[in-house]
Order: sequence, then structure tokens, then C-alpha cells
Amino acid sequence: MKKSLSRPSLNILVRDYIVEFILNNGLNPGDPLPPETQLVEELGLGRSSIREAVKILQSLGIIEVRHGSGLFVRENNFDPIREIIGYGLRFDTRTLKEITEIRLLLERAAIEEVVAKITNRDIKALEDLLKSWQQKLDEGKDNLQDDMKFHRILNRSLGNIMLLKLLEEFWVAFEHYEKSESSEVLYEKPPQQELDDHRRLLEAVKARDAVRAVHVLQEHFQQLRENVHLDEKAPAAAPSAKYNNDAASSVVADDDSEEKEYPT
Repeated sequence: MKKSLSRPSLNILVRDYIVEFILNNGLNPGDPLPPETQLVEELGLGRSSIREAVKILQSLGIIEVRHGSGLFVRENNFDPIREIIGYGLRFDTRTLKEITEIRLLLERAAIEEVVAKITNRDIKALEDLLKSWQQKLDEGKDNLQDDMKFHRILNRSLGNIMLLKLLEEFWVAFEHYEKSESSEVLYEKPPQQELDDHRRLLEAVKARDAVRAVHVLQEHFQQLRENVHLDEKAPAAAPSAKYNNDAASSVVADDDSEEKEYPT
């Protein structure tokens, strides 16, 4: 007897079909995908299964829905990691300290190659950025974006897009957390000292001194770790099983009642 597929299995079937369609047809970011009606016909499934698979692929950052236009391939991204890190920062404040350590490991591993490969053009861009950063400090303006941009320019000479995107996700997650009402972490490093650390790092890079650059990075991140103050309370307890079941029932009910129309 042929075993019928459960609804979750149908979602996985459609998800895998769309992913294979993208790969087998060599689609690029921005390329359109088959419309919903074509997927329904080719797979012999209902619209609800197609739409649920589309939601999963959206959450994974693989496709995007342009209302009125259809489904399109997204560029490679770290959206799921951003969500996970953002949640981790709010759920357990120790995550911030661990992210700081991950950044140190990645940037320390990269800095020797950066020193060897960075171009004079990028060095000039970093010098100009530091001048602008100092001016903003003198005027009392926010400089978080300059800090993120400094590391992006510093590491782009490696030609490793995945590394740049991953490091940027750490920045974005921390920035969102810092602005959230649940933030319980105090980041106390004086702004001028932060800027001076980056000046010292640039001087080491300009001198093509990898050993000194590693030392400056380690010292900088050590100070960051020491200036992250955590509330030592335990992470929030998970909801009870009854709550989970009730919530799940509510989600299913809402999902069944929601009918999003995609172009056909």
C-alpha cells in the first residue's frame, strides 16, 4: 500500500523541488521562479502546500516574494543567522561575550593575510574614514557605522565575501540588540579610545607589521570583553508544554485562515 505523505513531508518536497530547480537551471539572484499555478500543476499539490514551502524558503533567505510580480531568487545571505544571533542576545546575554570572542578568532586569523594583501587605495580609504570618525566624535555624533565600515574595508582585500557578510551579521545583531528595550549589557569603552585602537591597528597594517597588528587586535578585543557587563540571571525558562500546545494550535488556525495571493 502506498504511504500517503503528511503535510510536513509535502512542504519539504516542494521546498526541495524549488531549491533543485534553482540549482539545476543555474538561476542567479533576481531571476524569477515558476508561478504558483505552474508549481501546483507540475507537483500535483494544493496551493496551501506550495505557499507553506514558499514561507519556509523565505525564512531561509533563499527566495523573496514580490507582491504583484511573483517569486524570485535571492542573493546568498545570512538572514537565518541574523535571526538566531539576535534571539540569542535577548535570550542569554552571555551570547554577546561569545560573539566578541568569535569575531576575535576570525579577524585574528585574517589579519596576517590582510597585511600582505591590502592595497594603498584601501589604506587611503581607511585613513579618510578615521578622519570622518574623529569629526563625528568631536561633534558628539554616533559612530557605530564607521566602526563596522572600518572592518569591512580592512578585510575586503581578502576577496572573501562570506567572511565579510558573516562579520557584518554580528554587527547588525549587536546594533539591534543595543537599541532594544531588553538590552541589559553595558558597553562602556570610551569612544575616543575605540577610535584610537583603530588608528593603532591601521598604523600596524600600513607598516606591514603582521605581528603588531595581531597584538593590537588581541588587546582591543580583550578590552571589549572586559567592558561587557552581564546580568548574571539565568536565561528565561521555556514555556510549559500546555502553553506550547495552545500556541501551536493558534498558529495552525491562523495559518489555515490566511490566504496570500501570489501572481499566477
